[in-house]
Amino acid sequence: CRTEENHHLTPKLKKKLGLFCNVETEHVFESPDVETIYEIPLVLNQQKFDEIIIEALGLQSELHEDSIHILENYIGRFKHPRHTVTIAMCGKYNSLHDAYKSIIEAFIHSGIENETHVQVKWVDMEKLESEGKEDIFFQQVDGILIPGGFGDRGIEGKIIASQYARENNIPFFGICLGLQCAIIDFARNVCGFDNANSTEFEPECKYPVIDLMPGQKNVKSKGATMRLGSYL
Repeated sequence: CRTEENHHLTPKLKKKLGLFCNVETEHVFESPDVETIYEIPLVLNQQKFDEIIIEALGLQSELHEDSIHILENYIGRFKHPRHTVTIAMCGKYNSLHDAYKSIIEAFIHSGIENETHVQVKWVDMEKLESEGKEDIFFQQVDGILIPGGFGDRGIEGKIIASQYARENNIPFFGICLGLQCAIIDFARNVCGFDNANSTEFEPECKYPVIDLMPGQKNVKSKGATMRLGSYL
């Protein structure tokens, strides 16, 4: 049962919930608000959730305390990081952070592994493209990440972000479209191909350093159109 912090279920409430949900009172568990969702297994373990599940299903299984200690250590590193880094997230869907949920979770996981709190600085690529001011947008960042995306909106901003990272020796990670923008930046600003681009954005460009896959050229509606799996 979802509960707010410091508002535990009383035995009376558990009995009532069990009655109306047709389950035994001992099978009503709290799932309180916690600092990180990864802490929930520990909370349930403290209520002997795992023991009751094993008994109810008649499973022959030993409880592994070592696994609990590993998770406790993991949560400890999350709550008490020794370092902090700031990463610029160069997206164009920044108003909906869940659009980059997998990347945010990856930051959390890698941060825990390195005892580091990863602070995300959201940088709007359309604003960077129209306003410039890279020194302000990327002030005091330790790394720049350009995620994947679709369409040409904000592309020039992403290319500017790649150039800024390269010229200022800032660690850079380009994912999918982000890496393509880095290639365009390198072609334009290092190799001297001033009009380099991707055929996705400029089909007749002079230097097509990125080409749209043949199977994608007739795709007009974006969303659920990415090629999945292994291909030869």
